[in-house]
Order: sequence, then C-alpha cells, then structure tokens
Amino acid sequence: MRFKFGAALLALAPLASTAPAQFGDGSDGSSTISGQTNFTVSSGVLINNALNSGETTLELDWLSVPGGLAPGDEVLICTQGDSDLSRVGTYEFATIDTVDNIFSMVTLTLTSGVTNSYNPAISGGLVIVSKVPHFSSLTVDPAGSLEGSVVALRVNGTATVNGSISATATGYSGGFGGGGAEQGDSPSGFGTASNAANGGAGGGGTSGFVPSGGGGGGYGEAGQAGEQTMDGGFPVTPGAGGSGYGTADLAKIFGGSGGGSGAPGGVSSNGSNGGRGGGIVFIAAQNLVVNGSIEADGENGEGGVTSVSSPSSGGGGGAGGSVFIVAGIAGGSGSVTAEGGTGGAGGAGTFTVGAGGDGGGGRVRIDTNSGSAGSLAIGGASVQVNNIGSSVGDWTLY
Repeated sequence: MRFKFGAALLALAPLASTAPAQFGDGSDGSSTISGQTNFTVSSGVLINNALNSGETTLELDWLSVPGGLAPGDEVLICTQGDSDLSRVGTYEFATIDTVDNIFSMVTLTLTSGVTNSYNPAISGGLVIVSKVPHFSSLTVDPAGSLEGSVVALRVNGTATVNGSISATATGYSGGFGGGGAEQGDSPSGFGTASNAANGGAGGGGTSGFVPSGGGGGGYGEAGQAGEQTMDGGFPVTPGAGGSGYGTADLAKIFGGSGGGSGAPGGVSSNGSNGGRGGGIVFIAAQNLVVNGSIEADGENGEGGVTSVSSPSSGGGGGAGGSVFIVAGIAGGSGSVTAEGGTGGAGGAGTFTVGAGGDGGGGRVRIDTNSGSAGSLAIGGASVQVNNIGSSVGDWTLY
C-alpha cells in the first residue's frame, strides 16, 4: 500500500483537568522544534507473519528503524492495508519490553499481548509502528514543523504550536499520471487503470482529444467526480469521486484516500498525478495552545499540461486524513484541519479539458474538559460536540 505513510468531520469531547496517564509521564523531557523535523525517524513497518491477538513479539524492517526505540517506549500500532478490510484502520498503543537487532530484523517484545490482529505479510498489507514520545513540554517555533505520515505524541505539560504539526499529503497515494489514467490508492488496495472509484480513492480520467478529469479521494465525505468533457458531441466519462468511510469517533483510524490521475490528451502519453491523502495525527496534552496549525490535509491534484494539440486533464485532490486530539485545555488563534485537496485544473489547449475533482474532507476529533476548542479555526463538513464531564480515566484510543 503506497501510504506515505474538503473540510474535516469534527467531534469534540472533554477531559479531566488533572494530568492522568493519557498525557504521558514526560520521560522524553522538554522539546523545542525550530526547523523542519521528520517525526518518522523511529517508525517502522511490520514485516513478519501475522501478529495475532494476545501475542507480544513483532519484527520491523531495520532499514526503517534507524534508532530511537528502547525498552519502556510506547508505540502506536496501526493497520493501513490488509486483504481483510475489516482489519484496516485498527490500532492500539503498546509498551516495549525488549529490543533485539537480529540480522535484517528489529524484534520488539511488548509488555503485554496485543488486542487486535495484524497481518502485513499479505498482498497490499501495511502495518505502521511508530514511537509515541512522552514530552514534559513541547514548543514548535513559528518556523518549526514536525512532520510525518503518522505523528503520535503525549505531552505531560503544555504543548505550544506556533509553527506546524503536519501529516499533510502523507496518506494513500494518488493515481500516477505518467502512464495514463489511474485510480488512487485507498484502504481497498492499489489503484488500477479505471474510471471507477477504488473504494475511497478517485477514479482516473478518460484520455482522448478532450480528456476528462480525475476524481477526488474520499474519507470523511465522498470526493467529487472529475469534470466531464465533450468530444464530438459525446460525453467523456470522468473519474468517479471516492466514497466516504470510517466513523466520526475514530474508533478506527485511516489516512485519506488518493485522488485519481488526470488523463493524457491527444497524442500525449502522460496525464497528471492525483493528490495524496492526508495522514494521521494523535496528540494528547495537558494543555494545548495552537497559534500555528495542526493538519492532516490532502494534497492538491496536479494541474494538466498545457499543449495546443495534446493538453492533459487535472488530477483529483486527495482526501483529508485524521486528527485526534485530547487536551485538558485547548485553545489558541491557529487552526486544526483535515481538509481535502483541490482538484487540478485542466491544461489549456485548443479544446477545454476537464479539471480534477476536489478531495473530500477528513476527520477531526478533539476531546477537552469543556467540549470546546476555544477560538481555534477547525474546518468541518459536520461537527459533533460530546462533553464527557470533568473527569475521565486513562484515555483509551479504541
């Protein structure tokens, strides 16, 4: 699964005013992010056979784990690809007991058995394992950015985001326009050459002298279909928009699906790429101040090539991803978004060719004491507010 790894669907709910275990123990100390920082330096992909419920041993590709995993660390285990679609989106947190480097494997033993079952060995399988640091405080400076396909962290004190925490354009891949029109990728699998949607991913546009646009990816809501064109009085089928999936409570967590590629026109062999979907962000902080941005937006579709005789159509935008925030107090003047990417414009030429469809919005859930995120700007295709009172036990991410 090529997981680089509109508006968002929003749910709000509150937390306790004290600093319970869901905010971590602060063991990773205070951190200040002043430049671009790749969050995925301590992440990997499971490559062993199925990890069944109750088992404690898992293996990572050592090439994707350059360092940083140690006994006592918390990790997030998250499925983004599986031939059994009922397992895609399942996730849980676990604690490392031991770490062993054996040949080309990094073997982790967990302190307790996993709740879910994971099977990355099958075709299209993808299980992401990401370290969850426990900061005592976190500051992202105005010029700083913390980036990754899956960004998960806990802050025992105050997290101040004046720059950005971003999983934008790190979800499922958009369709590749280099060889024609192609669907994007989604939880349903890899895209192929087709106008139809690939589950949540947009379909590719139709090639010809007046090519139609690629469809936008879906997640929290459906993506838009690409723009239909007319060739000699006959309609040219556009890429279908991807379907929505998942639920507002993020009981399962997904990246946004990719947009379909734009189609080549005339004698051209190349279309335009569809946008990637947004990735996944988890933040649990006793106090959260966002004057910058927390985002898991979809990527814009690529614009078509301008050509007098062979303009290509625009690629569909990627869908927004997932943002899950738990904060005793949340506020600031910034934004929290999981917006869909905009469809790419059709290339200019003798004929008017199709634009790509916009990607659908992703999903945002924010749990706070007050059921409010203050003056934060939060995009939403729909908004769900859940106030869970002044006290709560340990935060459990389904």
